[in-house]
Amino acid sequence: MPGSKKKKALKSPARSRRKPARKNKQVKSPKPSKKTSEEPEQSEERYRALIDNSPVCIHEIDMDGALISMNAAGLAMLDVRDESKVTGIAYLEVVCENDRERVGKLLDRALKGHSSQFELTSSGPRPRFFSSCFIPIKSKKGKVVRIMGVTEDITGRKRAEETILNRANQQKVVSELGLLALSSIELSDLFDKTVNVLAQTLGVEYCKVLELLPDGKALLLRSGVGWRRAIVGQTTVGAQKKSHAGYTLLSDKPVIVDDSRTETRFSSPALLRDHNVVS
Repeated sequence: MPGSKKKKALKSPARSRRKPARKNKQVKSPKPSKKTSEEPEQSEERYRALIDNSPVCIHEIDMDGALISMNAAGLAMLDVRDESKVTGIAYLEVVCENDRERVGKLLDRALKGHSSQFELTSSGPRPRFFSSCFIPIKSKKGKVVRIMGVTEDITGRKRAEETILNRANQQKVVSELGLLALSSIELSDLFDKTVNVLAQTLGVEYCKVLELLPDGKALLLRSGVGWRRAIVGQTTVGAQKKSHAGYTLLSDKPVIVDDSRTETRFSSPALLRDHNVVS
């Protein structure tokens, strides 16, 4: 219409129905470490160094029961320097005869896949005590391919334990003999009981009680163990200063004879020589 103003239609901007595009965040995965060909060799070197410098014996046994390796500590336990001296020999050969059957059964079980821990004594002129174990080593398929053993020398500990037990037993025996002496037992019976108990406790073949005769020149074999029966109560030994018994009477401490054949402090009596007693 004339004179009328046209109204402009105001259009609101159209809202987009599209969702704003998301920015893709790229997460970089860590690059795999590059393994060099030196790593397996270094791992083997560390493994060998650990075994070689171990303070305990580490050895390996093949499926036939023979030793195939042993570290320096193990060789020292056997008083051997060269590993070639032990490789190839049967493991049970280094075990004392009394333990072989028992340890052999444990070795058979190990070859079938069973671990075990045990103690054993070595063979040879100087027996030693060991604590050991068998550990089956298996392939990826689970088949036993060899046995690893770890052995520790416990000789010192065993001997210390044995010494403590022996001393405790000796103290017990002394106490029992003391009580027996205070009872109404006959003196001859007390002597017989004493020599038998002492011989058993100390692990010796011979033991005796000598009684000083009134003239002081000789001692009578009053009671004993190991001696021929006919001489007990009849045989005498000299009490002179140069005799074993006489020297002992004048001494203020126990007299120990390591070997009567080389003894220079006094002469050995005929009683000991006749029974081949040397210490």
